[in-house]
Amino acid sequence: MGAQNSSVQRTVMQNKILDLEKKYFKILENVFLSDLFIDDLLIMEKEIRENYPKFKSTWNLKNKLKVPAERLVRHHVYTQLHSIITGIYPSPISSDLGIMTEDCILCIDVKTVDTIGNSVDIKSTQVEPNQIS
Repeated sequence: MGAQNSSVQRTVMQNKILDLEKKYFKILENVFLSDLFIDDLLIMEKEIRENYPKFKSTWNLKNKLKVPAERLVRHHVYTQLHSIITGIYPSPISSDLGIMTEDCILCIDVKTVDTIGNSVDIKSTQVEPNQIS
């Protein structure tokens, strides 16, 4: 949203979509900056740090944070936004999490950065088609 050329004329529908993006980015920001989310994030960090050698020897995934981060986001979106969720988006070609609300289908793709095991993550996060707004 930030790099859009504001001199280009938009249609009414494009403006509605932009308004929905602003609305849901704000809602998600509130979830991800909540004390509940941050507390759980710190618990997850502690668990991974304390058990990293065991995880490394049994789980051949470079980024040990990927799956727990997806679970954490899913949990907090479901618990904190349950009042606005009208259903689960069932499409297999969607992000890590897809929910329906009364005014949109919201797809969330969780991205983590591994600055030690994959230092290129620092400069750019890899995204596939349709994984960003």
